[in-house]
Amino acid sequence: MKKGFTLAELLGVIVVLALISLVTVPAVSDVLKNNKKKLCETQLQNIKLAAQNYGADHFYDLPVESGSENGLTIYLRDLTSNGYIDKEIRNPVRKSDDIDAYFAEDEEITITKDGNKFIYKIQNEEDLCN
Repeated sequence: MKKGFTLAELLGVIVVLALISLVTVPAVSDVLKNNKKKLCETQLQNIKLAAQNYGADHFYDLPVESGSENGLTIYLRDLTSNGYIDKEIRNPVRKSDDIDAYFAEDEEITITKDGNKFIYKIQNEEDLCN
C-alpha cells in the first residue's frame, strides 16, 4: 500500500487555503492601513507638541491679540534646526520609495491666540494622513 495524498485531497487543501486567504488578506490590509493613519495622526500631534515647546521658549514672539490674522507662522525646519524635533519625520501613509515619504520641511505650523489659549494648526493637516 502506497503512502501519500491523493490529488483530490491536495486540491481540497488548496481550496481551503485559498478561502482562508480570501477572508484574511483584506482584513489584515485594512488593519495595516488604519494603523498607518493612526501613526500619522500621532506624528502630527508630536509636531504640534514640538511647536508648543517652541512657543514656550519663544513666548514673546507669540501673538498678543486673538484672531487668525494675528498668528505666528513657523516651519517644520525651524523645529528641526532648533532641536525640538530630532530628525525628519516619515509620513507612514505615503509609500516608502516616494519623494514625499517625509513631511515637508516647509510645512507651516500656525500659532494663533483664542482668548487665553493658543491654537496650533498644521497647514493641510487633513490631507497629510489621507
